[in-house]
Amino acid sequence: MIDDSRVREIAKEEIQNAMPSNHELLLHFGVEEVGSPGFVIDETRARATPCSCFTYKGKDLCWSKGIIGLLTQPQQNVYCVAGKAYKAQPALTERYTRFAAAAERAHKEIESMPRGTERLEVWLSAMGRELTKEGIEV
Repeated sequence: MIDDSRVREIAKEEIQNAMPSNHELLLHFGVEEVGSPGFVIDETRARATPCSCFTYKGKDLCWSKGIIGLLTQPQQNVYCVAGKAYKAQPALTERYTRFAAAAERAHKEIESMPRGTERLEVWLSAMGRELTKEGIEV
């Protein structure tokens, strides 16, 4: 399990960049895989800053400074009150599409497993293999 200081380090790295890196996309998908919405690190900052968003398959995908992971729709209603900034980001959309395909394939390896730490470890290993197939280095 990751200790609180490591989570804070990851959070600081996350909120410093407007466009998620490959590592951050893996973190976003990992947070989603364990069934959690975005993980709020700094509530005040998350509420005070506009969300960065792009549209994928007709759905708004948004993140906010102060939160690790993509926001669920209910979180968008709370944390995007300062607005949503949309900017054409074809490189991000293409990377997200490739990550989503890899995540879907990796998820198939754990569908029958009970939820828990072991499941996440197996998924991360599978995700690593699938990202390699996509030519994505993490």
